[in-house]
Amino acid sequence: MRYVLMTKYGNANALLPRLQEEGKTVALLPLRKSDMYKGIIKHVNSLRLDDVILFDMVGNGGKSLRQRVFGASRWSDEIELYREKGIMLAYKLGFSVPKSHIVKTIEEGVDIIRKNPIRWVLKPNKNMALDLTYISNSPEEMISILKNYMPNRISGDYILQEYIEGDELSSEAWWNGKEFQLYNCTIEDKRFMVGGLGENVGSSINTVWKDSPLNEQFNKLAEILIKDKVEYRGPIDFNCIWSGGKPYFLEATCRLGFDAIFCLLELTRQPLYEIIDACLNGGEMKSLKDRYGSSIRISVKPYPNLKGLEKAKGLPIDIKKKDGIWLNDVLFEDEYRCAGDDGNICVITGFGKTIKESWDAVYKRVKNITFPDPQFRVDGSEVVRRRFNLLKRHRII
Repeated sequence: MRYVLMTKYGNANALLPRLQEEGKTVALLPLRKSDMYKGIIKHVNSLRLDDVILFDMVGNGGKSLRQRVFGASRWSDEIELYREKGIMLAYKLGFSVPKSHIVKTIEEGVDIIRKNPIRWVLKPNKNMALDLTYISNSPEEMISILKNYMPNRISGDYILQEYIEGDELSSEAWWNGKEFQLYNCTIEDKRFMVGGLGENVGSSINTVWKDSPLNEQFNKLAEILIKDKVEYRGPIDFNCIWSGGKPYFLEATCRLGFDAIFCLLELTRQPLYEIIDACLNGGEMKSLKDRYGSSIRISVKPYPNLKGLEKAKGLPIDIKKKDGIWLNDVLFEDEYRCAGDDGNICVITGFGKTIKESWDAVYKRVKNITFPDPQFRVDGSEVVRRRFNLLKRHRII
């Protein structure tokens, strides 16, 4: 039996060496041409019937696969990609939902904003790039973004959603077909630069801990998943804004996701393969450790601009200690080198009894990897502790 990661962008590549260290046979099946992990993990272009297929992306849904699938299904694709379906599910689970519009044209969007001159959030729908999400500071700014920046990027329906002022928190649990386990929360910042500035790069800094302010919603979801015989197995995450004591649903993510998975593995009490197998077979996953796991993403110039990234290909990477280093855009020849695929070299994790301790561990481990012109945020501890204290003050956690 093999554990095979089917991936477009390699977000969960680093799980394969962990499984290999645990004595399991692994392989990587890239869904586009890529040199990522060449010389590290065997690349394959076909599957065996006894393979366990892992997904770190959305949009495939495990179509026509007869193998066991972890982290993908038609149901999970629909509630993430088709925002209106995610919103309908949110209502069933008892979430509050910001005022939302499915918009077909730029002109229609501008008209909605002019009739309702409030702050709006633009969100992708269906197969649009996830980095299209844009949070405006004013109605005038969103109109300008729609008119001047989006005409060449938007094709098809998109979402305009009312901006809700509050505290953002992601709450996750892992579904094994019978019940939810491994409840955890994440504070994440997706922006590239210090202070939450720059592009939305999907994930930049994270802190994960054992908690669940959404037990009621997860219990209702369990009833729906069992009643509808949904085949999905794996993590399910609800990203919410908490305002006035209520969780406002933003989006659902049902896959291995981004960097928070590596934080979570700083908290687990059993091998990764045991967690995956338990999730697939209705088994028990041991409770998480009562500590904090944090992470930072390290990239190479010119990331996040992919133009000119070919110049970084082959860049040597020196690793003194591998603890807490989850490699991504790398290959191995005579030494570790940048694969030149997306510029995200690695994620660094650390853990501690407090948030500060976990971040001190992260930045200590950063010193164990060196290459020219590394890029990473230096405000992780400050950002997370400020947001955590607000969540505590508002009695959300």
